[in-house]
Amino acid sequence: MNSALPTLKRQLWVWFLWVSLLPMILLALGFQWQLERELIQEKQLQLYTMAREKGRLVNETVYSVKIQLKQLSSLPSLGFLLQNSHNTAALNIVTQYTNRFIDMTGHHDVLVINQQGIVIYSNAHESDLHADLTSATWQDSPITQAFDQVRSLMTTIVTPYRFYEPSQKRASFMATPVWGAEGEWLGVVVIQLNPDWLVHISASQIGLSQTGEVVLAQHNSEGKLVAAIPLRLDSDAQAMQIYLDGNHEIPANRAIRGNEGWGRGTDYRYQSVIAGWVYIPALQMALVVKQDEAEVLDSLTQVRLLSLTLLLLVVILVSFVSLFVSRRLSQPLVAIIDTLQQLKSGRWHIRVATRKIDSAESAHLVAGINQLADTIEDQLEQLQQQTTELEYQAQTLEQFNHDLEETVAERTKELAQLSLIDPMTGLFNRRHYAEAGVHLWKRVVEQRQCLLFVLLDVDHFKLYNDSRGHQMGDKALTLVADCLQQACRNPGDMAFRMGGEEMALLMMIEHQQDALVIAEDLRRSVEAKAIIHPSSPIKDILTVSMGVAMMDSRYCSSVCEADLDGLYRLADEALYRAKHQG
Repeated sequence: MNSALPTLKRQLWVWFLWVSLLPMILLALGFQWQLERELIQEKQLQLYTMAREKGRLVNETVYSVKIQLKQLSSLPSLGFLLQNSHNTAALNIVTQYTNRFIDMTGHHDVLVINQQGIVIYSNAHESDLHADLTSATWQDSPITQAFDQVRSLMTTIVTPYRFYEPSQKRASFMATPVWGAEGEWLGVVVIQLNPDWLVHISASQIGLSQTGEVVLAQHNSEGKLVAAIPLRLDSDAQAMQIYLDGNHEIPANRAIRGNEGWGRGTDYRYQSVIAGWVYIPALQMALVVKQDEAEVLDSLTQVRLLSLTLLLLVVILVSFVSLFVSRRLSQPLVAIIDTLQQLKSGRWHIRVATRKIDSAESAHLVAGINQLADTIEDQLEQLQQQTTELEYQAQTLEQFNHDLEETVAERTKELAQLSLIDPMTGLFNRRHYAEAGVHLWKRVVEQRQCLLFVLLDVDHFKLYNDSRGHQMGDKALTLVADCLQQACRNPGDMAFRMGGEEMALLMMIEHQQDALVIAEDLRRSVEAKAIIHPSSPIKDILTVSMGVAMMDSRYCSSVCEADLDGLYRLADEALYRAKHQG
C-alpha cells in the first residue's frame, strides 16, 4: 500500500487539476472569444453608423448649396449681366447678392461664364476673371471641366476637389446653367467650394479614441486614391498627395466603388483596422471611419491578466488541497468525490457537507474545494451579468436595424411616388391614371357622385413646335399643365399628362351640368395665357380641344368596377369630334 500511495497522490492531484481548471479555462477562453467577437461587431456597426451620419451631413450640405445655386441662377439681374456684361445696375445687384451669399456660406467665390466661355464676373477678383476657358491655357483647369460638363449636359454638376491655380488651394466647383426669360441658354454660374466645410465635418472626433480617424478620399487625375482633406494620423498625406492605397487594398477602395459596409482591413499605414465606409456620389468621394484593431482589443488585456491570475491562484489552491486529500481516502474522499462529480455536471451550488468530516486535514481540503466552487460560481454570475448586457446590446442593435428598415421603406415609397410624376409638367403620368381612377371611383360610389374625365389636346401643336422651337413648346405645355393644376380645387382632383400634348383631368363632381362648366373654364384659362401661336389656322394664340366623359354612380344598382378604359375611349371620341368640328 505504501508503494501505491505516491501514485494515488499523483493521480488525485492530476485529477483535481483537470476537474477544477479545465472548465474554467474553457469558460475563460470562450468568454474572451465571445467578448472579442461582440466587441468587434459593435465597433464595426458604431463606425459604420458614424460614417453614414457624416456622409448624410456632406450630402445635405451639397444639396443645400445646390438649392442656393438654383436661386442664384434664377436671379433676373444675372441674366441681364450675361446678355450685357457692361450693365452696371445688374453688376451691382449680382455683387450685392454674391457678397451676402459668400458671407453666409463661407465659400470662396462665385463666377459667371457666358456662352463663349469667358468669365465675365468673379466675386473674388482673382486671375480667372476675364479668362477664356476655351483657350489652351485653361483647357485642363477644374473650372473649364465644370463649364464643359454644364454646356454638354445642361444640368447642375459638381467637380472633384483639385488644386486650383488662381486660388492657390484645392477647390471643387458646383455649376448650373442660366436660362433667359424665353427659355434660351445664356451661360453658366459657378460656386467655388472651399474644402473647409469637409474638414469641419470630418474633424469631429466624438466617439473616436486615439487611433480613430475619418478619411475622405478621392481619385486624382491618375486614378489613384489620395486624401481629400488632412488626415489626423498623417498630416502630410493630403498636402503631398501621397497614394493612400499604395500597392494594397484599403477600405476606401471599397467605398470609392460605390459600396457601403463595415469590416476589418488594412489602412494606408499598413495597420490592421476596423472600419465603416460609405460613398458620396455628389463629390465622387469615399468616406471611411476607422480605428486601429489593436486599440479596440486593448480593453480585453486586463480581462486576460485577471483570468491568468485567477487560474494561477486556483492551481496553487488545488495543489495544496490535493496533498491533504491524499492522506484520507475513506469517508471524506467519498464525500469529496461525490461533490466534485456534481460540480463537474454543472451544479455549482453544491458544497461538501462538513458533518461528514472527522479530521482537520479533511476539513482543510473541503474548505478549499468549497472555496473553489464559490469562486467558479462567482465567475459564472459575472458571466451571466455580462451575457445579459450583451443581450441588451443585441436588442438595441435590433431596434436600430428596425428603425433603419422603416427609413428605407419610407424612401422607397417616396421614390415610387416620384415614378408616377411627369418630370417636365409636374402632372401625374398615364401610368398613374388607372390606379388613381380606381380609388377615386370608390369614393364617387360611396358619395353617390359623378366621375368626370376631361381629355385635352393642344390644337396644331406640331405647327407650334415647328415655328417656335421645342423649348418653347415644352414651356407652352408647362403653362397648359399649370391651368390643369389650377382646375384641381378639391383634394381628390387629379391632372395627368397622357402623352405628348395630350393631358387630362379626373375629378368627382356632384351635378352633370358641372362638367361643361369645368371644361369651358379650363379652355378659357388656357386662352387667357395668350400664348402666341402665329402658325395656328384657328387663332393667333394657343388653343385646346377637349373631350368630356362621365360615369354617374347614381345609376349603379350595385357596386361595380370602374371601366376606366371605356371612360377614356368616350372622352377620346368626343375629343376627336371636337377636333373635326373646329
